[in-house]
Amino acid sequence: MKIIDNNGRLFGKISIIDVVVLLLAVVLAAALYMKTHTMTHTSTAPVYDTITFTYFCPGMPEFVKDGLRVGDKLYDSDNLAVGCLGEIVDIQSLPGTEYKKSDAGIAGYFPADECVNVLVTVRGQGIITGDTYQINRIYPIGINANRNYCTPYVMLKGIVASVGK
Repeated sequence: MKIIDNNGRLFGKISIIDVVVLLLAVVLAAALYMKTHTMTHTSTAPVYDTITFTYFCPGMPEFVKDGLRVGDKLYDSDNLAVGCLGEIVDIQSLPGTEYKKSDAGIAGYFPADECVNVLVTVRGQGIITGDTYQINRIYPIGINANRNYCTPYVMLKGIVASVGK
């Protein structure tokens, strides 16, 4: 007795194509059972927290401050590939100061008439690990960091004053 006869049947009773289709159906059924009944659900998607940081911009011209709006998106002008860092939620204007040397030879911050100090509060999404804050999973943000930020309308130069939840 031949294993495959002239008609292409296995042991003269069943077609080889039927055997292949049957084996494929068994493998698919076993894979479906394993996926739905034995494998635990795992997720690689991170859980984002809301990160709020304040950005202090000293000596800003008044017209630049007027270009800031609550709701504007904030970006790092030196690293635009990071994407949007967050949304401006508050803007506070403080009397302007500038760093200079006085007539007595003392260096420090002195009142300035032609500018204002601005404190911008930004809220974004990121990951908090201990004392480390990362906006968009890749952009580290910390206190006292000198950063150049921008909105679609203005460029800002300043220092990160605080970071928190």
